[in-house]
Amino acid sequence: MSRSITSNTLINLAGQAIPIAFALFAIPKIISGLGTDRFGILTLAWLVIGYFSLFDLGLGRALTQIISGRRTSESDVKLAVTTWTALALMAVMGLLGGLLASSSASYLAVDVFKIPPELQQEARVTFLILAAAIPLVVVSAGLVGLLTAYDRFDLINLVRTPLGISNFAAPLVVLPFSHSLIDITLSLVVLRVMAAVVQAAMCVRVMPALANGFSFNSADVLALFRFGSWMTVTNIIGPLMIYFDRFLIGATLSVTAVAYYATPYEMATKLLILPGAISATLFPRFAALHQIDPPATLKLLIRGWESVLVLLLPIILISVVFANEALLIWLGPDFSKNSMAVLQWLSIGILFNALAHLPFALIQGAGRPDLSAKAHFLELLVYLPLLWWALQAGGIDGAAQVWAFRTFLDCLLLSGIASSIVPGFSAYLKKTVPRLVIVVLSLATITLLHDLTSKLIAAVVTLLIFVFLTARLQITPAVIAMTRRKSLRGWTNS
Repeated sequence: MSRSITSNTLINLAGQAIPIAFALFAIPKIISGLGTDRFGILTLAWLVIGYFSLFDLGLGRALTQIISGRRTSESDVKLAVTTWTALALMAVMGLLGGLLASSSASYLAVDVFKIPPELQQEARVTFLILAAAIPLVVVSAGLVGLLTAYDRFDLINLVRTPLGISNFAAPLVVLPFSHSLIDITLSLVVLRVMAAVVQAAMCVRVMPALANGFSFNSADVLALFRFGSWMTVTNIIGPLMIYFDRFLIGATLSVTAVAYYATPYEMATKLLILPGAISATLFPRFAALHQIDPPATLKLLIRGWESVLVLLLPIILISVVFANEALLIWLGPDFSKNSMAVLQWLSIGILFNALAHLPFALIQGAGRPDLSAKAHFLELLVYLPLLWWALQAGGIDGAAQVWAFRTFLDCLLLSGIASSIVPGFSAYLKKTVPRLVIVVLSLATITLLHDLTSKLIAAVVTLLIFVFLTARLQITPAVIAMTRRKSLRGWTNS
């Protein structure tokens, strides 16, 4: 590989952390300028385009997996044909997604979400503009998929970082002249067009054979859809579990409640930049190594798991303890009162969500998206009825608690599947999971405490438990040896 895992991870981390730092500064000003209702609508609009981007049918991820596996055995000319084929398919799917989203704009603005009547027309036009951008978003996912296959995270983040900043900078620039969501959305779409042009130029630089012109190979379609079809199931179900809580809040409560839920959600999920950076770096390596070197794959998986756990859990502990104080300083007493418990429970859920990134990347890299898709389908059957019940019983606090439970279930299922792919991971999980549950129960206890002194004492106890447990986690030579023996036995029997 041209770059080390550490350097690629740091590049990915910086590319996501810089926009987050800017967002912490920008979001209070955007809320102040737009008002809580308009900000809630803007949040829903972002969710709409995020969900309809599923029309890439998993082809972006499929392109990464296929190119990573073929780079050493096929010429750039053949790989360019595969890339053009994937991009063409994604463009068609993106157009279909855009048409579906545009036809749903009025229904979403008037009938689905509880948007005040005076803002419904503005919301409808906003949804229409974002629908027009869906083909661009889908094709961009393919361009990023190609750059990922070549380990060019430096180029990916050269676009990702300013684009991430612009998501919050553009509203700030527009606000002195207009408070219209339409003007803000148009500015965001223009910036995405510019980013896509730059990404296309980067892909030609990485794979010069793309400049030979468009070419299409029907034989590649089956390989792409074989992987992508199961990714599509995940891309349909995954966003339902990620976004549906806010959709349901908007439909059953109010757009104000969406703002009170979505803002701490955005704050908590920004912690996922760490596992996201690590898993994005490891995905092409899993694709290349899982068959030829299972022991090395196990090492990568466990080192990634432990890095996420050791680096992220102390941050989550701080988030749970100081949720009230952080929201009070950042957004004021209204958000502190209405969003504190939401932030605490979402932060706990983030720990499981973060750990699940690693087995998910392994499963995808191993070319088994069918397994993760089936796991997500099972989760959906449990999550949706629980979410509906929790919203009725506990409002947005209940929704956050159910979301945290869903991430716990996701982590268990994906880790179990990863154990079937990489021998030895199950032995590691047997040691780790019980210790992790003890730590999480300590975090949940903190959510029941109200005064800061009690929470600080509980935090110290939790930290001591964490240090004691994680100090004993390591990859033992016996686990690696067992993995090697099982792998050799599998090759012999095949």
